[in-house]
Amino acid sequence: MSFCLLLALASAVGVWYMGPTLAGIALDSESRENPYFLINLMVEQDAGLADPATVDSAPGYRTAFLNLAAKDGAELQWQAGQLRIAEGSPLLAVDQAQLLRFPTGGHLVQMLTGGGYRQLESGRDASPAQLLGSSLEPASFPMHGAIVLALLRMKGGVPDASIGFPNQTGWLTLLGDYDGRVIWNAPLDAIRGPARGGKPWDLVLTLHFPSRAAAEAWLADPTTMTERAIAERVIEDALLLVADQGGGRSG
Repeated sequence: MSFCLLLALASAVGVWYMGPTLAGIALDSESRENPYFLINLMVEQDAGLADPATVDSAPGYRTAFLNLAAKDGAELQWQAGQLRIAEGSPLLAVDQAQLLRFPTGGHLVQMLTGGGYRQLESGRDASPAQLLGSSLEPASFPMHGAIVLALLRMKGGVPDASIGFPNQTGWLTLLGDYDGRVIWNAPLDAIRGPARGGKPWDLVLTLHFPSRAAAEAWLADPTTMTERAIAERVIEDALLLVADQGGGRSG
């Protein structure tokens, strides 16, 4: 009985210190012992008032974060700058995005609860980075072309196929017409940073196109736009980011 009480107390302290998502990773053996993938969105919520030359969410912070993550075995899978918000609030400017692979969820927990990370974050003047994660592995990110990174909040949780299938139905119907393909479709964990509207994104959909022009043309296609509007019945909120490749390495 006393052991159970001690375990419950330790769990409560862990949740308070790490947050519910990290505590869940630390306590769940499968998440703790298997690879984990982290999206790092470097966010400047009032970017219009900032001097771009001094915004610390760009190269200095980005490199420092990568170096810190590498100490816990993380490898950069993809990164991009010069992101365009194709859909989403103009008040939320995302300056940089990274995808890192940690050897295990335990390594991620170790990094984010360590003194090095707290020191890195305490020295920032910008709004906190938004960290999102998934244990579901993406396909390799090609070195060239363009990426559409869609962060979605689904109504009533994450459905199996509510956004459609490439070249068949729904929002992704015309994906193949523009040589696009899905390289990641995974549930998301909210780990750190402000959640839009108080609710976190719960699904990431990542699409690769041979060029930015192809990605933009797919987004602007009337059929895509119509199907995206129809998808509102299952998508509560969305942030769509478009980025050229070439800023990082494939996985």
